[in-house]
Amino acid sequence: MSIVWKVVVKSTVTNGGEITRYLGFTFQRRVRQMGQWALELNADNAQAALFALDAQVQFLFRAPEAGLDWVLDYEGLCRDLSWEQKDDGSELCRASGYCLKQLLNRRIVNAGAGSAQALKSGAAETIMKAFVEEQCGPSAGTRALSGFSVEADQGRGNVLTPPDYAHAKVLKICEELALTGGGDYDVVSTGLGTFEFRWYLGQRGTDRRTTVRFTKELGTMANAKLQRIRSAEHNAVLVCGQGQGETRPAVWVVDESLVDDSAWNRSEVFVNGNAGGTDPDQLGEAGLVALEKGRPKWTLSWDTLQTKGWLYGRDYTFGDIVYGTYRGYETAKKLSEMSVAVSGDGQMKRTFTPEDV
Repeated sequence: MSIVWKVVVKSTVTNGGEITRYLGFTFQRRVRQMGQWALELNADNAQAALFALDAQVQFLFRAPEAGLDWVLDYEGLCRDLSWEQKDDGSELCRASGYCLKQLLNRRIVNAGAGSAQALKSGAAETIMKAFVEEQCGPSAGTRALSGFSVEADQGRGNVLTPPDYAHAKVLKICEELALTGGGDYDVVSTGLGTFEFRWYLGQRGTDRRTTVRFTKELGTMANAKLQRIRSAEHNAVLVCGQGQGETRPAVWVVDESLVDDSAWNRSEVFVNGNAGGTDPDQLGEAGLVALEKGRPKWTLSWDTLQTKGWLYGRDYTFGDIVYGTYRGYETAKKLSEMSVAVSGDGQMKRTFTPEDV
């Protein structure tokens, strides 16, 4: 089934418009981290001038045969431009940047340790939105991001006692809180030069595990790759707070079920919890975050086969929970990471690397 793509540049500096001639593009979406994008075109293409600093770049597609009209698949900001001469003498221009979450990476917590701005506890959504509002939103005063707002807080998610985040990047805070917070977050465009920070309870998308299935047998999965990754595992975390020597508070956070997987499987890591002071709850929360990052992983990636019956953008989308199986491994998976590559002639490859629910 044919997929038609459109790339649109929106900018408050230039008039913007649709990129009508390109050599190809790629983009990556990730639920909790930044995703990147890149687009190549001939160096003599006058439309290269549209890629001004922080121009909003949109990638849209439609599937005429399935009656699916334009779907916005990805939106990011332009940060870099490069020009390159190839071996055959031709020259190309490459524009690239990041998804809108990158705005959160431009601000730090402008407060010292122990302050109300750096030390918070409560529902994950409330904590996350407070950090974003105070450092990126209107409450940041002269440091506020232009056109940036925060969705109204509803107090959802798990109750957390995170460590002190004095001077930390706001994006890092959101990434860590989402690991144990019981939900996802995103920055979405609400217009030209306007953005909103949002929280999604549970997951970014919809739970479709009973209706959307990816298997070789159903013809919805190609180039499947299953990996068991335990080389980077750590399952015992020592967190030490403020102090020196034997008076320094220390908390072990251990997943005994993982430790017991073999006689030698205990794998330890140290976390400096100075920012958490001496509060055992805060030190424990820092340990849980580190433990989550070091968990063993089963990764299942695949290329999706687009059919009239199974169509991305209509039957499922990024962030959804679906059912996947390959070589006897079967589980509900969250479509938490997606990569798309499109050539100049419209050939597409869409790959998912989902995570267990």
